Amino acid sequence: AYEYALLDPNTQVRQYLIRAMGQTKDSRFLDTIKSAVNQEDENVIADAVYALSFYNEYSNVDLIAKLIYNSSSLVRNRIAVALGEMPKTSGTFALKDLLNDVEPNVRWNAAISLAKHGDSSGKNEILNLLDRNYLNKFESIDRYEKEQVLMVAVKISPLLNDQDIDKAVLSISQKDDNLKLRDEAMKALALWGLPNV
Repeated sequence: AYEYALLDPNTQVRQYLIRAMGQTKDSRFLDTIKSAVNQEDENVIADAVYALSFYNEYSNVDLIAKLIYNSSSLVRNRIAVALGEMPKTSGTFALKDLLNDVEPNVRWNAAISLAKHGDSSGKNEILNLLDRNYLNKFESIDRYEKEQVLMVAVKISPLLNDQDIDKAVLSISQKDDNLKLRDEAMKALALWGLPNV
């Protein structure tokens, strides 16, 4: 009955079915998932992008990349995340465009995804994510979420081999109040043979 997944009047049902189909990585569901990006509901489109990220096909990257100007920040943010999990092709250009998005979350995830592809274009955003003072400006982000953001930024830092980023990670390894984060920063530095001194 997957052919009728997009016909269900309940948006949440459509979302669940699309996510579930993507997680199976079954090629029989691919056309249905692709057609879901043309739905009007932003939640359905966002989940279709998420589902497509499970299929490492270049055509899916191109399809997702075309959606970066969608009016929904939810959709654009999901694109920024998804392209980091998919092959490095035209998605890189889309991610670079998303570095200029009006929504901070979109810019942050675009920078992280670029870093996963070994691209340092999002360096300034990564440096922001490694700066507690910067993150503290966002009152809508609670302490736990900030810790998670910092942890992700620290973990991807070795992929860029950048002196400015290394300095920021070094500072975290020496001065941050969160011991788990300091430990993760030391591990990141060790990957490049950098001393924690």
